[in-house]
Amino acid sequence: MMKEITEYQGKIYDMGIMEGVEHGDPWFYILTDECERLTVPLMNAIQMNFVCDFLKSISSGIHIHFYDYKQFNEVIDKVFRQYCKNQRPEYYFDNTDLKRIMEKLGVTASCIVGVCNIDKNPIGRSTVYDLLEGVTHHPRFSTVCKIQKALFKIAGVQAM
Repeated sequence: MMKEITEYQGKIYDMGIMEGVEHGDPWFYILTDECERLTVPLMNAIQMNFVCDFLKSISSGIHIHFYDYKQFNEVIDKVFRQYCKNQRPEYYFDNTDLKRIMEKLGVTASCIVGVCNIDKNPIGRSTVYDLLEGVTHHPRFSTVCKIQKALFKIAGVQAM
């Protein structure tokens, strides 16, 4: 699991701490461009140190320092926000992957907008349609992250 995260070469669309499947233990995760979560359990010092090293490797300039999981999650959120800001403004969005994932899940642009609004990460319907139609090629990276998170949530609900 830890090796998968260090070997991942794509963009990161979300990261944080989630409750683990077994015993509710905390896990660190990143959301990949294939709408998959790569995870690391946070049950010992080695795993915590691994995640801290991973966060430092992102070169966000955020000091990795915390006392509890709540504060650790806040640090992760700060690192992710800085990561999003550090994405080049000329970020080119290829809608091929988005269309492929949406087709695979059988979802529409309206579904994505609905999930984003429920999660209090609003995104305009026209924004999603513009991305799908190829009108917009240089969206904010944070917009793409919202769409990816919504797709992951939809995929998770359908898997149940």
